[in-house]
Formats: sequence, C-alpha cells, structure tokens
Amino acid sequence: MMKIPKTFFHVDGDAFFAACEQATTLHLRGKPIVVGYERGAATAMSYEAKKLGVVRGSSVRDIQREFPTVTLVSSDYKKYTLYSNRFKTLIERHYTDRVEKTSIDECYVDMTGLDVSLKKSFPQIAQEMAEMLHEKLGITFSIGIGPTKTIAKIGSGMNKPHGITDITTSFLERRIYPLSIEKVPGIGARMSVRMRDKGIFTIGMYTEKTRAYVENEFARPYQALWSELRGDAVQGLEKEREAPQSISKVHAFNTHTSDPNFLCAELSRHCEVITTKLRRHNRVAYKVSCGLKTFEKMYRSREIISNSPLYSAEDVYKLVHQLFNEVHDPSIRYRATYVVISGIKPLSKQSSFLEITSEENQKKVDELNDVVDLINIKKGKMMIRRASSQINIRDQIAHNATPLIYSESGRKILDIPFCC
Repeated sequence: MMKIPKTFFHVDGDAFFAACEQATTLHLRGKPIVVGYERGAATAMSYEAKKLGVVRGSSVRDIQREFPTVTLVSSDYKKYTLYSNRFKTLIERHYTDRVEKTSIDECYVDMTGLDVSLKKSFPQIAQEMAEMLHEKLGITFSIGIGPTKTIAKIGSGMNKPHGITDITTSFLERRIYPLSIEKVPGIGARMSVRMRDKGIFTIGMYTEKTRAYVENEFARPYQALWSELRGDAVQGLEKEREAPQSISKVHAFNTHTSDPNFLCAELSRHCEVITTKLRRHNRVAYKVSCGLKTFEKMYRSREIISNSPLYSAEDVYKLVHQLFNEVHDPSIRYRATYVVISGIKPLSKQSSFLEITSEENQKKVDELNDVVDLINIKKGKMMIRRASSQINIRDQIAHNATPLIYSESGRKILDIPFCC
C-alpha cells in the first residue's frame, strides 16, 4: 500500500494581541496601536504601528514621544486566551481534531489525506480556513503548508499578514534553502553562532550535510530539525503535553502601588491559578518563590523549600505571604507580582498525609479542592476565589481597552463585533 505523504498546516495569528484588541474595539480598527501599556513597554504592535517603526520592547515613554499617533493599550490575557481557544476549536469542528495547540496565537494541524476527502487542494483548504477564521473572529491568520511541522512553521511567517504559503519541493529548494540558518524555528542565537563556526550559514548548507555528520556534531533536537528540513516528518503532533517542571503566574497592573493588601491579593490569586494547574496534572510541589517588580524593572524575590508536599492554594499562600513580608518595602511602589512553584513531583496520597493536619482534615481539604475545581471548570475560570484574593478589584477596565462583556452570572464572555 502506498504511503500517503504527510501534510501539516501551521496556523499563526497576525499581530495576535493587537488584532484581538482591534476586533473588540471598533475605533481601534485600522489604527496604529501598541499593547503593553501596563508593563511600560511594547509587547505587541498592530501592523499599522509596525509600519511607523515601533518595535517590540520600546518603552511607553519613547513611544508617546516619538509616535504621538499611536494608541497605547493595556494587555488583556483573558481576552487573548478566549480568542486562542476559539480559533483552535473552530479548526477542530470544521476540519479535524488532529490539532497541536502550541502557543497562544498558533497551532499545528495534521491535514494528511484531507485533500482527498474534501476534494480540494491544500492551498484551497488553507484559504478557506483563513477566511472562515477571519469571518467568525474578525482577525486574520497566516498559514504555512508543508510536509513537516518545521517547514510549515517557516512558511506561515513568509507571507504575512493573511497569507498562504504552500511549500512544495521546488519552493523548498528555491526559497527556503537559501534562507539564513537563524530562520529555522528552534535554532537560537547561540546555536546559529556554533553552526556558522562550522561553515553552516544557510538552511540548504545544513540539509546538505550527511546524517553521520549531523549525528556526530549535534544533539538529537537538531538532528530532528535536519530531517524535518529535508522533508522527512519525524515530529508528530503533541496532543498531550508532559507535566510541567515549574508553574508560574505573573501580573503587571495599571497603577504602581506599595499597598500590601493589594499586593497580597494579587499573590493570593496567583496561588489559586498555579495550584489549580498543579492538581490538573496530579502533581505536588516542594519549592516556592515569589517576587515584586518595581517600576525600574528591578526584581525583589525570595525562595523557600517546603518539607511537605504543596498542592493547595492555602498551603502555597502561607509560604508566599512569609516571603512577601521579607521582600516588601513600603517605601517602594511596585508594578508587578509573580509566584513560581517548582520541585514538582507526582502526587502520592501517602505522602500528602504527612501534613501536620490529621488525615481526616486533609481528606476534607482534598474534597473541597475537587469541588472548587469542578465548579470553576463548568462555570468559568476563577468563578470561586479565596477571600484573600478578593480584597481588590483588579483592572476591570484597562487603559484604552474595551473590557469583555460579563453575563448576568458574572462570567466573562466574548461579544465580538464580527467584521464584514
């Protein structure tokens, strides 16, 4: 039986964060906008802002001085996450569930054989997919088509915005292989320097090397890239990701403050978010660190190792609050908080009962966590919060951004004004 050649799509949102803001805020459409006001620096820009010369990392003060026509917008990651989930769900419902959800603004889709069942060419399917997403979400996507994930990802960045790039064998040799080796996803600045030292300057020069040479000179990830760039799909979709080695939560707020109640409420909310993820992976943690970030981008942080396994927000917050008292300086105004848990290991009920509390009390805590997690899954993220997380109302209305609409139940929903 003849083997059907693999075909992957890499679907990539165009200026995703800025596009989400423009889609939900009518007067921002077609205007130069920059996302990241609350961080004090540009984290994302619309294409209109890019044309003016705004680059990522530019400070808010410099942007206000050099680009007075640019509108600065605060980040709304809940909005971006909702858009991310929606566009990937649309692909799964309309085409295939063979979708690898990588970062917030992109995904891989294994389209192998669907040209036959849909009776359309892959470029036609990609064009149809891009138009469908644009119509339903009001934002654009670029799609790369290739025989491997790596080649498809290179393709999605070649014809932005709202472009389709079909990398056939001839296109690969003519347009991809002459590209600089830095254009390969997964080859960073340090590795590109190493490759250049070995006389490898372009993608084509890398693919021309023998397998024996590559296996002798480079680690397995780069051996896989070599195969992928030659058109051999050795990287399949990662439907289920491994449990994380660490979990972090950070938030930068609009107003700089030294108020300990405000800061502790933020840290408490972080603890809830990260322990929910921890329990989802059926894991516990043994190391906690927390920190505060000043306006001058200086970090004040501390770390502590726990003798007992941690998996509830209450236990983590006790340690975080202890660390907070060590780092907080009332004379300093802060603009961000963060919490990181690490030392993550599989949950063992036997070890979880080594807490100071009795086994019976621990069982009640576990049952309560299960109920809270279930309600939050069904009714919306963070529908139920700890009292310590409710002290302040966090950024309900962000700078120059239209907040998402809330339902009567208080659950955050999308009300997308679809474009024509």
